[in-house]
Amino acid sequence: MQVHLSNCQPSVPVRGRDSGKRQHISRTAQLQGKLEDLVTLLRSQALPISPVVPSDTSSASASHADDNSPVFTPAASTSQSTSSRPETTPDGSLAGSGFEPTPHRPVLHLPGSPIHPSVPSWPHQPTDEEAEENLDKFRNTMLISMPIVYLPPSMTAKQLREQYPFLWFNIMTITCKGAARQFAMSDAILAFVAQKMVIEFDRDMDLLLGLLIYMGWKQYQRKGKRCLSLITSLAKSIVYDLGLNRANGETIACLALSVSEGKRAFSTGRELTTEGRRAVLACFLITSHISFILKKIDALNWTPEMDESLQILSEQPEWEGDEMLVAQVKIQLVFEQLTRATRESPDDGVSASYLFALQSELQTIKAQFPAHVQQNDVVKGFVYFTEHAIQEMASLKPKISKSIAPDLRRYEALEARVRTIQNLFDMHLSMPSRLYGGLTFMYWCHLINCIISLYQLSVYDDPGWDRRALRNRIDIFDLCDRITHRFDEVATARLPFAGPNLDDDVFVSCSKMMLTLKEHWLMEFAALERGNIALAAPLDGVAYGGMTDAPPPTPVLQLDESEVWLSDLFNMNWEM
Repeated sequence: MQVHLSNCQPSVPVRGRDSGKRQHISRTAQLQGKLEDLVTLLRSQALPISPVVPSDTSSASASHADDNSPVFTPAASTSQSTSSRPETTPDGSLAGSGFEPTPHRPVLHLPGSPIHPSVPSWPHQPTDEEAEENLDKFRNTMLISMPIVYLPPSMTAKQLREQYPFLWFNIMTITCKGAARQFAMSDAILAFVAQKMVIEFDRDMDLLLGLLIYMGWKQYQRKGKRCLSLITSLAKSIVYDLGLNRANGETIACLALSVSEGKRAFSTGRELTTEGRRAVLACFLITSHISFILKKIDALNWTPEMDESLQILSEQPEWEGDEMLVAQVKIQLVFEQLTRATRESPDDGVSASYLFALQSELQTIKAQFPAHVQQNDVVKGFVYFTEHAIQEMASLKPKISKSIAPDLRRYEALEARVRTIQNLFDMHLSMPSRLYGGLTFMYWCHLINCIISLYQLSVYDDPGWDRRALRNRIDIFDLCDRITHRFDEVATARLPFAGPNLDDDVFVSCSKMMLTLKEHWLMEFAALERGNIALAAPLDGVAYGGMTDAPPPTPVLQLDESEVWLSDLFNMNWEM
């Protein structure tokens, strides 16, 4: 909806997306298009209509019986009491419940539902013991990768659910055992978001934090890039509406044309809390990464007030994770400058002087980090990712056409790119595999981008580039084997909870795809040595990040619908 303080008028939806230059359309028009996509997504699931009472009935009130707003809740078995808590079996199913995770779908509640739930309705809530175990797992293996929220050590899972129920549910989703349960809970999250944000026009910190968790660990969700684009836009809309990116937010006098009486209005004319500062910085961090992945959605715009929040959080950290968040955001600001410059530059690309300035700025920022932050593996990883992106762009500069002299800066960038890739994978493979489950979706995207970049360099045809020496220096097939082995280690540890369909587990799928990638490259290398094929990875004119507008010459992977996001990730063809 287009919001005006004086006259509320709905905006014209903008649905077309041009494959060439970016259209200059309003942020609210883009958001409305995304919301329409979300409604279409929900309708496409052919939702049955069934009156379902959410599992937490203690908060039900008779006053809700006259509320005419529909509520999305997942279907539940009418034969099972909502007060019972079934136990999980090793295969991820629920003992004694008759529960089949896969067919579980959100259901549209008719007007007159008993309550509006504060969490996505899910008939198989974790027990208190499971919830505490999941929260500990999130603290110890996930927050260290991206500390976007502070959960005091004394806070219990029950207290977290009381304070931030939607955040709690998202944490339970990405930490629960069994991919089938994760997928079903993710579907419930989308239905809940549609209810709260599209139908009820709700905006609060709980919704924002929950969406940040959803985006940050997207590998545990089944939906693909269109869903990620929608959730990204919705998260940004909460930041705008709560005024987290402004010093003093304005009271919104007209929230929407059809907001019924009693709906929550919000005013942001107050000082930002540390929590709010952390949330807006985390939203920039995640949306900037997603902007790089999807290419056709912008990151949250950086504002002077966000710069102030970064400075305050840097000087007054509430816990050690704030130092890591500040470091990641500062690195990402450099990455974002490169992303925007690449999109806005003419056809001849970003100038060499600008790339040199970005590299110098990155090194200055890194040198200012405390020693323990510099040595943090996740921080080091994102430094490598940013260095590689800058070096990749420098190596893609057109060759000098009016001179027979070699472009020495180009070869210097190629060599620097190889060193960065080598440092990255040395760091990654030294990381304990037990930490892999906590690494973020953005980390895995950048890592796969780098291994594909190594393949491009290994087959790059240039008189001044010794690709055979590179293969002797870094054996890409041995690297694939080692990465696959680490995936297998994680998948084996998760095996007792994988459920009947082992391929649903994200690490099983990643292992399979690494093997497929290796087999594909082995065939191309063999044909290349025989001189039977043209090179599949020329560097001249390749778009930034190795993501070309045209599909790859030959498909790397052929996967089913449940693995669509991983297929897109490994093919690196994230066109909208």
